[in-house]
Amino acid sequence: MNIWTKLAEFAVIETERLRLRPFSYQDAEDFYAIASNPKNLEFIFPSQASIEESQYVLANYFMRNPLGVWAICDKESQRMIGSIKFEKLDEIKKKQS
Repeated sequence: MNIWTKLAEFAVIETERLRLRPFSYQDAEDFYAIASNPKNLEFIFPSQASIEESQYVLANYFMRNPLGVWAICDKESQRMIGSIKFEKLDEIKKKQS
């Protein structure tokens, strides 16, 4: 079993208040609400100027390769309120002697 198999096993993660799940195209409006505010993305990527730009980013950067990428959803409102992504995963685990 490699890291990608493990990530696939945990495609959905739930806590008392939050649900982490794969992104869907229906998240575009919530994503745009977050991504259109430059203060929310200061160190991540440029803010989106339109819903169409948000749809493009959502499909190409979050949905295209979904393993290790989650939409963070508020369970009560069912709205997507953020995202989390594993970066630079190393499949090869080196043994230390």
